[in-house]
Amino acid sequence: MGSEPKIETSPEPEGSSRDTCVVDDLEVFGPSSDGVHFRTLSWPSASMIFLKITFATGVLSIPTSMYQLGAVGGSLSVLGWTAWNQYTAVVMYNFRQRHGCCHSIADMAHIIGGRVGKEVIGVLFVLGNVICAGSAIIAVSTALNTLSHHSACTVWWALVAWISIATLSSIRKLEQIGWLTWIAFISIFTAVFIVVVGVTQLDRPAAAPSTGPYELGFYALPPLKPTFAVGMLATCNIFVASSNTGAFVPVIAEMKNPGDFKKAVHVAMSLIMLFYFTFSLVVYAYCGKWVANPSLGSAGPTVKMIAYGVGLFGLIMSGCLYSHVAAKYLFVRLLRNTSHLQRNTLIHWSTWLGCTYAVCVEINNAYESGQIGSAFSCADNSNTIAE
Repeated sequence: MGSEPKIETSPEPEGSSRDTCVVDDLEVFGPSSDGVHFRTLSWPSASMIFLKITFATGVLSIPTSMYQLGAVGGSLSVLGWTAWNQYTAVVMYNFRQRHGCCHSIADMAHIIGGRVGKEVIGVLFVLGNVICAGSAIIAVSTALNTLSHHSACTVWWALVAWISIATLSSIRKLEQIGWLTWIAFISIFTAVFIVVVGVTQLDRPAAAPSTGPYELGFYALPPLKPTFAVGMLATCNIFVASSNTGAFVPVIAEMKNPGDFKKAVHVAMSLIMLFYFTFSLVVYAYCGKWVANPSLGSAGPTVKMIAYGVGLFGLIMSGCLYSHVAAKYLFVRLLRNTSHLQRNTLIHWSTWLGCTYAVCVEINNAYESGQIGSAFSCADNSNTIAE
């Protein structure tokens, strides 16, 4: 393992044990004329990466959470949690500007809580991104199942998703991934927009009874007071949909001008708040309690297939970004303060590809741990569309 960032104890009040980074060791990636120059990311590309990291699989579950909380409670949760997560991203940036050696939130934890804090947060950081990437595998395999009319076992589609995510996440620089995120965001945004328009064109929700009277189930306040567990689960689903701002911190190290981070965050999170609020409220207003989860199935099977086909690349790139961020953390952790970090050496490439492979293996393990029974239930691939 490479050496850790240099730390020196700054004068603190008696009893304090906090550390601060030496000024000469501010940036992880320095200028390089004969190696890999990582600091090439413009702020619009950074903003698009933030948009794609956030506007991912989480948006598909918000309408269901709105049904549990009601239109008022759901709307307040969307606006409040998104604003809170935007604020925390700015707080992390300000901390990082004071301690420029921080490549990730694990480095921040090192300054605040020492070695123990760094190791604990580092494990949680990798684990959190692995779980998010695993959810992308589930979303991609669901999309492929839908598009193929369940012609193959879900496990095989999950393997296709895993290979696609692993291949794209092995791209070394965020600047090279950046242009793909533009395509990916347009992909998933268009897919969700198709569903939003689709539900407004139906006489009744696709999942509602085809004939006779029915109750829509759209309420400003929930008709039945939710239990604490149900309410917390619903609002936490909304919180999680915009909460991965910890993954924004490693992006700063690859920006041309780190000072543009706030601009990129405010643009991205403001759009996220707008999209989450409007899209989720419209879907809930037209589908009520008949909203599908994931919400791409809310406008019926035909629109569902179109939406999954259009949004497939966006779902794949969601998993790519999560796994790339986790692999980049391990890569920097291993090669930091060595000549191999920014040189095209055998150690550089073997470490990077090894980190990518290790993260993707863990993503696969996380998927299998929740889907192990599916290997023995391929008969479930009927034409019944599971929401």
